[in-house]
Amino acid sequence: MGNLMKLIVPIMIGLFCFVSCADDATENEERYFTVTFNSMGGSEVKEQKVKAGEHAVKPENPTKDGVVFLGWFKSENFESEWVFDVDVVDSDITLYAKWLAEIETCMISFDTNGGDDIEPVSVEKGNTITGLPTPVKDGFVFDGWFTDESFTNPFDESMVITSDMTLYAKWKSEVDDTVKKQLEDLINKANGLNKEDYSETSFERLEKYIEFANVIIEDEDSTQEDMKKAYDLLDEAIKALFPVLPNEGKPYEVKSIEYEFLQDGKKYILINGNGGYHWGISFNVYDVYGNYVDEGINKVKLSYDASKLIEWTADGIINEYEGQIDFKLKPNLAVGDELEITATSISESNVSTKLILKVVDGIETTKSFLDVAGEVTNTTITFDNYFELKQKSELAMAMASCLLVEGYDTTIIEEPYNKLRTYMDDWWNFSFIKVKDNFYCSQNMLYSYTQNGGNFPAGELISDIYLEYDDIYYQEKTVLTSNELYAYTREFSGSAIGVDWKLETKAEYKFIPGENGGGTMILHYLDIDSVTRGKLKSRVMSR
Repeated sequence: MGNLMKLIVPIMIGLFCFVSCADDATENEERYFTVTFNSMGGSEVKEQKVKAGEHAVKPENPTKDGVVFLGWFKSENFESEWVFDVDVVDSDITLYAKWLAEIETCMISFDTNGGDDIEPVSVEKGNTITGLPTPVKDGFVFDGWFTDESFTNPFDESMVITSDMTLYAKWKSEVDDTVKKQLEDLINKANGLNKEDYSETSFERLEKYIEFANVIIEDEDSTQEDMKKAYDLLDEAIKALFPVLPNEGKPYEVKSIEYEFLQDGKKYILINGNGGYHWGISFNVYDVYGNYVDEGINKVKLSYDASKLIEWTADGIINEYEGQIDFKLKPNLAVGDELEITATSISESNVSTKLILKVVDGIETTKSFLDVAGEVTNTTITFDNYFELKQKSELAMAMASCLLVEGYDTTIIEEPYNKLRTYMDDWWNFSFIKVKDNFYCSQNMLYSYTQNGGNFPAGELISDIYLEYDDIYYQEKTVLTSNELYAYTREFSGSAIGVDWKLETKAEYKFIPGENGGGTMILHYLDIDSVTRGKLKSRVMSR
């Protein structure tokens, strides 16, 4: 037994030694795992054999049209990204490529036309761009971004961007509002003069400079120097008027500011729960010379119903601007109530003028405006319906004028109001008067009688030569075919008569005969820019 145990013990020791040595050999054997790359439709990436417990080598990024590679992930749902210098390989694995659709952008560049530089901006293709930058240029006021160098197409922020583009800055001369206001006041003064009170020659000269001043006022490119020149010329023309004196030169007329009246001849106003207010109603007195009568705050006496109207105050101080009343409506007024303001000359008690105000309902007036404006702007203008649409558009504009007051929400009418303002811009009308064998009209500043070169309406109307400014002279010509009008001008200086006529505009027309051989012409402008059209219209004065 003892010998047997001696035999078994060495055998067991040998067995244990054998097993122990076998385990050590297994642990020392190098084990490798396979890392497979699924590029998810991208370019092929070769698999890697990675030793257990070590890091896989990050391959070159795969490529795929129209998308951007974001990285390798541990599952197809891309919940966890594989970090090559952190994660170790301890089994066969598959990594999945994650992609993001590539964003296509468009570059918007800005040509500031002499303004400060603005860096280009990128916009995702198919999107819009808002909040465009505003450039600065000394001596000018920024007048918007345009898509073309000739400034005919303003940029619309609702435009969908589909390609690279350049926007062009438009500028207008910076004009001192004081200078412009002085010219406007002088024009109003000149327009308030009575033609019958002055010699024909001196008043025709005044009319010429009124027209010139209106052109300067309405031309957005007019400079401050242009304004001053127009003011000086018009002021000289007023001073040069030769009066025919009636009434021994006493003050004879009270003027109020002009209003757009609705059909019943009254100025419509709105009232809200707190009492609406209006300001700037002025009454000015002129003598027979057309000169402003300055009698201080006592030059006119204002009377009104204090139960409906109270003077408007600022900081408790009654407004004492000469000839002007600012007022607030009493909150107890009802729709349909009427208010009268009467202005009487202090020096001539028999001279007075009256303004009637009528309270209207804002909601009903808004509805009426939208109905009329919608009807007008959705109707195609023709020669046959022109005057009907013109009357309706003027009615709609009058309604809009009473809605556009401080404190009243005008959001709903803004778009139709702006559309209405430009609706009839391509159309106009003016009158001809026939005196013996000559025709007179104010079209193209034809301020004197002109010879008709054919049987009207066909033929030519040529204006007298007139001084524009300094030693620059102009002459204008209107050529009429059977259905079209061509307006020309020519410029020259000193005594050198110009020979080259410049075509200013072209229009088709319809002539409607009137009494005494005169009549009215309806124009539809063709191929004419808004600036030229504006200048042309400012010269048109219906007779």
